[in-house]
Amino acid sequence: MSLKTVILTSGSTWTVPANVSKIAAEAIGGGASGGTGVTARGGGGGAYSKTNVLSVNAGQTVYYSVGQGGTGNVGGTDSWLNISVNGAPTTATNGVLAKGGGTSSGGSSASCVGDLSYSGGTGGTSFGLDRGAGGGAAGPSGNGKNGGNGQTGSGGGGGGSNGGSSTNGQNGQLTAGGVGGNGTGGSGGGAGATSSAFAVAGSTGGGGGGGRGVDPYTAGANGGTSSVWTDSFSSLTYGSGGGGGVGAVDLTGTGLPGNCGNYGGGSGSRSGFGTGGSGLIVIAYFEDVSFNVTGVSSATELGSVETAIDRFVDVTGVESKTELSSLNTDALWSVPPDGGASWSDDAPSANVWQNVSVQSNTWSQ
Repeated sequence: MSLKTVILTSGSTWTVPANVSKIAAEAIGGGASGGTGVTARGGGGGAYSKTNVLSVNAGQTVYYSVGQGGTGNVGGTDSWLNISVNGAPTTATNGVLAKGGGTSSGGSSASCVGDLSYSGGTGGTSFGLDRGAGGGAAGPSGNGKNGGNGQTGSGGGGGGSNGGSSTNGQNGQLTAGGVGGNGTGGSGGGAGATSSAFAVAGSTGGGGGGGRGVDPYTAGANGGTSSVWTDSFSSLTYGSGGGGGVGAVDLTGTGLPGNCGNYGGGSGSRSGFGTGGSGLIVIAYFEDVSFNVTGVSSATELGSVETAIDRFVDVTGVESKTELSSLNTDALWSVPPDGGASWSDDAPSANVWQNVSVQSNTWSQ
């Protein structure tokens, strides 16, 4: 059996499929719209959070809420999933929660619920008029990056997303907009506007370029979306969004901000214009598979069993090879006895299992 991944961007309930008893859940909060006023910031990016394992039953209703991107100087809302009740979870035992970005800061990892959390990037500050770029969304590789500041009349570039090799958006320059920050792979930041070219949208999770602050006044560009997850049923890809670049303005009000990248990026500031990216929910699971490994005497044999079924083996609480032989392998993330390859009773010695390794609390071939 292969890993199944479901991406949820709308709706409010999900039914656990047959033969599924454990799921993992991830979330990105909605990104914020940029603020207003001479000290306004760009919108903050949504936070990311993950809960490694949640115990469920086939046919069970799981509740969730997808965070919405802010508009008109409003922060993004939280994304959450709860296996117990229709409401935001308070502990990782019941679900996952990723905070939405704020109009003055990114969604905070400290306010998330889950086993692993990262913060969204903070929007850049303004210089005179509203020119702070949006912050990037966080993701499984790390924090979102900050949007560039408006400076000397031009807009900043949007922040990159999802940690890794992502970068902050650059500040605006005298005659050119700031360059958008790169995404997690170290590329994707959009170029800032110049006297002869408009700002360029971000790609692969990079931030959008900033607008130019002298005639001709130009708009900021949109942030880009990265490719982190692929839905197993639609084959569509999803990921963290870069922050939107921001346009500079003259007295007539030209130079609008760029919107953020989906999912979870913040938009640039400009009198409340611009829209933050919506959040998402990610569910991953294997269907339960039972198999018999009675008589297994070497790591090579055990490895061939694992390879054949493309599964991880849950050995939580197993004290002997006899128990292992009838084990139903329904869990994805589990710690073996004593945290390593130590067994009791009639179990094989540790060196027999040397090709079975522990990686991030996961037994795998």
